[in-house]
Amino acid sequence: GAAPAAGRRWGFRAGGVGVKMAEDDSLGDVVAQVEMQNALDPQSHTLPERLAHTLQQLSDLKDSIEAQVLVAEEQLAEKKESLELLKQRIKMLSEDLQEAQGQDLVENTKVHPAIVVGGGRVGSLLKGLGHADDVIVRSTSEYRYQLREHPGNAPKDGPIYLAVPTESIEELYEATPEERRPDLVYMGSHGDTDGPTSQSTTQEGGTRAAVFFQVESATDGEAYGKVLDPSGMSVVSGKWAGDFARRLMKADIQTHIGNEAQLEAAQLTYLLWLCSVHTVGKLHGSVHVAEVEKDHGEEFESMLRELGNAVVKDKGVTLIDDYVTRLREYTAGLDSRVVVKPARHRMFWDISQAARQNKEQDPCPQHSKALKKLKAIP
Repeated sequence: GAAPAAGRRWGFRAGGVGVKMAEDDSLGDVVAQVEMQNALDPQSHTLPERLAHTLQQLSDLKDSIEAQVLVAEEQLAEKKESLELLKQRIKMLSEDLQEAQGQDLVENTKVHPAIVVGGGRVGSLLKGLGHADDVIVRSTSEYRYQLREHPGNAPKDGPIYLAVPTESIEELYEATPEERRPDLVYMGSHGDTDGPTSQSTTQEGGTRAAVFFQVESATDGEAYGKVLDPSGMSVVSGKWAGDFARRLMKADIQTHIGNEAQLEAAQLTYLLWLCSVHTVGKLHGSVHVAEVEKDHGEEFESMLRELGNAVVKDKGVTLIDDYVTRLREYTAGLDSRVVVKPARHRMFWDISQAARQNKEQDPCPQHSKALKKLKAIP
């Protein structure tokens, strides 16, 4: 039957006696009502008759309630399904809105004069794609002088790109006056530095980027080398996200302007790529990361999935969509050298250690075994 409207009384008739149960009635009160009515029923002359009559009425009441419960459960299941579809649609539209807003920001951003710290391949790229008044510095002392004296047409505000090894970030952060720290742009991966790239930059409005492109060495006369961007997975978030993405757009590097969750997804995806490709490569004596995908692709994919599943379960985060396939495609086009840095592996090693201490199965057995063999335990 149809479900009752809100506030309607549920009921039936049996043996000429009506039993009604409202939604706020106690079942115990209804049972007592039935038994009282049957005790006073003049048509029931014996105890067996009264009991049989009561049993029949309560059985009918049970059947009526079960029917109502079945209908209510079906309606609840339909509403839950509709709710999940609505959540998925909202998520899709939110991501589409984020992407559209990011594209609009990039298209309407004018590149601002910047200080680029680091004269390597990425630093040269950022300056070559930037403003005519960009300044490039190559040491901490030169950086301090630049901030203090502003020689020539050096910018007094604007982004400060830290295109340096991660171990140099802490020193540069400390060398930056407090009022300029919100202008710092970091390009390290999650867990790839002991510097302030995760908490301090968020608190102070800094800009962070998860960078998946690579730059080859420049030949004579070139401002910067050839850019490899086979994945389009780079994400930037923060104050100077528009400036960063606008510069890279000039070299056809696809950079998404994301929120904190999207940035973290990209950073963690990059970190597990680093920990997988370099570890598998080192185990087999590979020189370049592309060799890992070519010669040991299945082992590489196995570790990607292992570390990805572990971090998703441990931290409740979401990684980049279809990250395994995209990272394998990304790896195949790169010529960077295989290098294992134990500090990069701390997050995954700690996850494994916590499981062992709790007498649980190691969620990263392939990774843990490899680190022990390579003597690269963080």
